Amino acid sequence: MWNYQNGYREKITDYMEKLIKQDGYPLEKYSVTTKDRYINIMYRIPYGKCGNTNGQRRPAVLLNHGMICSSAIFIDQNPLGYYLADNGYDVWLLNNRGTTFSTKHEDYDAEKEKDKYWDFGFHEIAIFDLPAFIDFVLDHTRRRTICHIGFSQGATTFAIMASELPEYNEKINLSILLACPILFDNVSFFHVKVSCILGIIIIQILEKIFRLKLHEIPLMAEMRFLMFYAAKNNIYRKISELIMSLIVGYRDRIQLSELDHQRLGITTPNSSSTRQFLHYSQMIRYSKFAKYDYGSTKNKELYGNKNPPLYDLSKVTSPVGIFYGKNDMYNDCYQDGLEKRLGNTVHVQILDHEFYNHLDFLYAKDNIKILFEDMLKLMKKYCHL
Repeated sequence: MWNYQNGYREKITDYMEKLIKQDGYPLEKYSVTTKDRYINIMYRIPYGKCGNTNGQRRPAVLLNHGMICSSAIFIDQNPLGYYLADNGYDVWLLNNRGTTFSTKHEDYDAEKEKDKYWDFGFHEIAIFDLPAFIDFVLDHTRRRTICHIGFSQGATTFAIMASELPEYNEKINLSILLACPILFDNVSFFHVKVSCILGIIIIQILEKIFRLKLHEIPLMAEMRFLMFYAAKNNIYRKISELIMSLIVGYRDRIQLSELDHQRLGITTPNSSSTRQFLHYSQMIRYSKFAKYDYGSTKNKELYGNKNPPLYDLSKVTSPVGIFYGKNDMYNDCYQDGLEKRLGNTVHVQILDHEFYNHLDFLYAKDNIKILFEDMLKLMKKYCHL
């Protein structure tokens, strides 16, 4: 029986590391310390299952996960990490601060000093974690550039990093953005906006009236428990599918028919800070790709204005390839217009599947044909040593 109360972080880490090795791939593990002293874990699959017999150097690719996710989403039931390794790439899998893999800090204890440790959102992940991971890979491999693939929040943090730290554009030979929640002008699902507004209100009530400080997005362990037992109990599975449909658009039963909820529930959903959810909620509510809104008083102190400033996407000058799903509830693929706002969009593709949704980018059973082959073609054009 999977135990979510005692040593679950170690159990999740142990599961992932054993899985990669059992699948026949080489695995390296590294600790990466950020400028603000968070200690995060990154995995490396340096070559594919057949080995690296010719000893040649391979182009490096960094896989960047989403919110309430971890590096597990690119390995367990999603062959992207293995697919890239088998096709000649040096694959690096990051785990952002706050995930079950990365909960250490040089000064703070994530459990005993929650107010200090969990004082971050995806803005901090973008300006501290992602640059640290990129620099580590480049230093370790002695390369000048790296390919970046960001799913969901991984696309958001890339856009923030490249606009706030434009010097990092020179270190990216290509960034592929999958299911990218950046512009929310055309979110067509009414319940998404309602859920965001209600989420903000509930958190404010809990914190201001009941004096409950929510450091992490709540119920993630309970959701993993539900996912883990969904395969054994039809009622659990129906509840799990309903929750997933509300969050990610779980509609294509054919493409997700082979998804093993029990395996998924070991690692996903993963832990994230409450501010990550609140920041997305603000952007969806106001349809602005802006910095975090702390309130007018603190905004004026931090930003010099009562309103948070917008991120300047024109500063994203490294080559970007965007892949849209026709049924992604966070992007209207026909009206999103992100490619016009970025400084150097080189590829835009709406995937040829009518019901392809946010979750399908990870777990659609036909992803090699629907998505990976086209990604690989684009990478071969831009991702060189």
